[in-house]
Amino acid sequence: MIQTIITVIGTLLGTVLGWTLNCLYEQRSKRVKLCYSFQPVSNRDELVEHELRTKYSESDYCIQIYNLGTTPCFLEYFSLVYKNTIIVDCFILENDKAIMPYERYIYHLNEQELDAILYHCNKSNIKKCKVFAYDVGGKKCSSEIDLFLPNMQSFCGVD
Repeated sequence: MIQTIITVIGTLLGTVLGWTLNCLYEQRSKRVKLCYSFQPVSNRDELVEHELRTKYSESDYCIQIYNLGTTPCFLEYFSLVYKNTIIVDCFILENDKAIMPYERYIYHLNEQELDAILYHCNKSNIKKCKVFAYDVGGKKCSSEIDLFLPNMQSFCGVD
């Protein structure tokens, strides 16, 4: 009799625990997961000569955003932040807001944004910073980005 009661209680506890873990896994797997990478652009030949660029011209660098989650993400903008200081805000163009699962979006930095990143890397010796992305609904997603390339560029004084 006692063995039967223990078996029933164990079965019920196992079922409830399994159901709870399954719900938590589903909820976690549906979250937006974004990964950021600071990269040089691949089409340097198509860029305007360095001497003729304005602060709104495309720079030699871009930020690639990868959606590693299983749900599409509709980004409004993202911010690079270091110690509660916003380094730069990057706004996504109207027709490029959707990033499908396992796809990427390439955000081309303009000269002014790159100069702000280089300034902060030089001033604070930043190697990594936080990225806060905001979707069209206002939800916030945080991650990190490695700023090795601009840190080295600001350290060496290369333009």
